Amino acid sequence: MLRLARSRPLPDRPAAVGGVSCLDEPLPLLTALDAVDAYLLASSSRQRTLARASLSALAIEQVGVHDAFSLLGGTRLTAGQVVQTAVDKALTVSPDDLLSGRTIAELLGESLS
Repeated sequence: MLRLARSRPLPDRPAAVGGVSCLDEPLPLLTALDAVDAYLLASSSRQRTLARASLSALAIEQVGVHDAFSLLGGTRLTAGQVVQTAVDKALTVSPDDLLSGRTIAELLGESLS
């Protein structure tokens, strides 16, 4: 990770501190569309089941269909907890599936539209 950070060129402008750049220019705000892209609620009962199981196992506040379990901090232990809940609700998912980096929608093979 450190090697990757050093290989990147330095930015053309100073970094932002506290939401205001060092040049006193306002930083762009997220638009409503950015917010929708960043977090999309589970729409099917299968998505909700997997999202709720992930919430419980990871002790976090929200999980959307674009979220990948492994990127939210999931471990093999917490994946086992999610799998048990999924099996109880007739969903087929393995710890390896959850830790693969795929999103909830991708794991369930469901369209996001």
